[in-house]
Amino acid sequence: MEATQNTKELQDLAISLFREKYQGGAIRQIGISGNQLSDSSVKQLSLFESVQENQTNKKQESLQKAIDEIRETFDFLSIQKASSLSEGSRVIYRNKLIGGHAASQEREEKDVS
Repeated sequence: MEATQNTKELQDLAISLFREKYQGGAIRQIGISGNQLSDSSVKQLSLFESVQENQTNKKQESLQKAIDEIRETFDFLSIQKASSLSEGSRVIYRNKLIGGHAASQEREEKDVS
C-alpha cells in the first residue's frame, strides 16, 4: 500500500481486509494500527499518478484537514455523515460513551444526586 492519510482510502482498506479475513461468528472488538508512519509534509511523488488524480488527492486532503479542524475546534459530532443521523444509527450514541461504556453518563447522574 502506498502511504496515505486519506481517511476514505484507509477505511476502504480496513473494510477490505476485514472481509478478506472474516470467517463468520461473533465479533467483540476490532483494532486497527499503523506503522512506518511518515511526516505528512513529505510527499512521495508518483510517476504513475495523473495530474487529475493528484488534484483530486489534494482536494481530499484539504477537505479532510478542514473536517479535522472543525472537529478539533467544536466537537467530533459537529460534522457527521448524513447516514449517522438516520434512524437506527448508533454513531452519535456510541460517540458519547467512554470505551464503549456509559461511564460519563453514570458519573453525571451521581454528581446530580
